[in-house]
Amino acid sequence: MRHDVWATVEDPGEAEGMFPVVRYLRAFGVSVQLLASGHALKELRSKGCEHWDATDTKSMYDQHEAPKLLLATTASSGGAGRDLVPLLRGKSKTVLLQSLWGGLAGWDDRHQPDYVITNDRISERLVTTLWPTLNPESVLKTGFPMLDKYAGLM
Repeated sequence: MRHDVWATVEDPGEAEGMFPVVRYLRAFGVSVQLLASGHALKELRSKGCEHWDATDTKSMYDQHEAPKLLLATTASSGGAGRDLVPLLRGKSKTVLLQSLWGGLAGWDDRHQPDYVITNDRISERLVTTLWPTLNPESVLKTGFPMLDKYAGLM
């Protein structure tokens, strides 16, 4: 089965940030497959969340048809999202959700996605410095949507 979207997570914080995105997309009938590696594997298993183990990214990629879209996060050590970008180039659109300032260790020109979603101007500057050939219109600033849930507490 070909999924519309692969969404990658490597640590529990990324998983918590990605869950609302996955739920939202699924509510609109989008087929989303969660891919986990690193510390997120234990977290997802303990919550009973269905996922693919993306520890061996290349092997996992070879076993499945490429998605239409990759949603990758900026894992501290790169992770499956970073490793999938060059494998999916020309086959799938790639979107990087930058979870924090920096968080791009191990990312280089080979891993430049089609789009990057950042939180603010500082993040945007970090991304455009790392990838000067990235079209500025491909960098989207969204604020900190994962913090929106706190707005209702005021």
